Amino acid sequence: MSKATQEPQSNTQPQEGHLSPGWMMLAFLLLAMTPVSYLLELHGQAAQSLAPDITFERDWVLSLLWLVPGIAILISQYRQLQIKKLYSIISPRLAPQLASNKSPERRRFKGFLLTLAWLFLFVGLAGPQWGTHVRILKRKGIDVVVAVDVSESMLAKDMPTALRGRMQRRLALARKKVRYLMELLAGERIGILAFAGQPVMLCPLSTDYNTCAVWLDSFSPRLIPYGGTALASTIKRAIPMFSTSGYNSRALIMITDGDDHEKDTLKAAEAAKKKGIRVYTLGLGSDKTVTIPASQLPPPLPGEPKDTRSIITRLNKKLLQKISKKTSAIYRQAEVTHRDIRALYQHAKQSLQAKTHKAQRQILRESRFSFFVSIGLILLLFEFAFRERRES
Repeated sequence: MSKATQEPQSNTQPQEGHLSPGWMMLAFLLLAMTPVSYLLELHGQAAQSLAPDITFERDWVLSLLWLVPGIAILISQYRQLQIKKLYSIISPRLAPQLASNKSPERRRFKGFLLTLAWLFLFVGLAGPQWGTHVRILKRKGIDVVVAVDVSESMLAKDMPTALRGRMQRRLALARKKVRYLMELLAGERIGILAFAGQPVMLCPLSTDYNTCAVWLDSFSPRLIPYGGTALASTIKRAIPMFSTSGYNSRALIMITDGDDHEKDTLKAAEAAKKKGIRVYTLGLGSDKTVTIPASQLPPPLPGEPKDTRSIITRLNKKLLQKISKKTSAIYRQAEVTHRDIRALYQHAKQSLQAKTHKAQRQILRESRFSFFVSIGLILLLFEFAFRERRES
């Protein structure tokens, strides 16, 4: 009786000298990793002469490939523990009947297919690219120059925030307005001006919004060493920035408190109108006078005397309205939401004529992810349809 009970166990448990299913799976995985390793080798500098054109859009995904063999081995070992646990609670006489229609080779082959499928899917997600194609980009839209006031009066903390009772600086809100405007642009070129006592061009007209956005963090009274607010000089400086623009496709958006220190601002607006430029104004501040104590101003630079004066400022709404009206544009007062800057942009887009900009020739790399993902999905379907049981 004892002899009969030992025979089924000898047929179902792995014998000494045989590889366990976990190590068999590892061997299959190492074999499956061969094409992936080859791709990694080609991607490296050592194989640039063989395949210099192969790149990966998200090469960090490739570093996760080595997780697949480890997970597969853990799953295999877990299944073996479950099988051993099952055999420990059933009668040894039933073991051959349970195992007779199961094929270990088929189970290992299913594991191999599943692992290989995931390897192809991971490589596909990494975005393999080789070969190139040319795309001609034609952009059509108006040209927008944004002039942002960075004078010390823009440090006044009188602009509301989304949190009730909280206030923010005018300059901080101005940055948010420009960022939101860039999100609205669709093909339009944008240029950036900063001004205080003098205007400074930070970014010429361009469709490279990311480069222009980099300058927003530099907005500070320290950016321009000349104090004051020169609206007229800023309008005059913006005019030559539209030299490559269509006559009826030019918009200048001035974001300022209007605390002007020049007298010929309306004459400058008239000159802009003659050049086909509409000057839109966004007023930041309140109608009440705000005092900025010297303690809230930027510290002096090395060698400069300490400034003990306070700054008194308030929104000059009437002047900004006159500037916009003279150029057939509109004025809006800044608010917490972005309806103000959106209204200026939509008015400019509806009133001006979009210009087709010079076509740009862009060389793009060919993405091959679909090839690897397709193979991975096919292998997953094949693994799902493949049975572990022997044919009866």
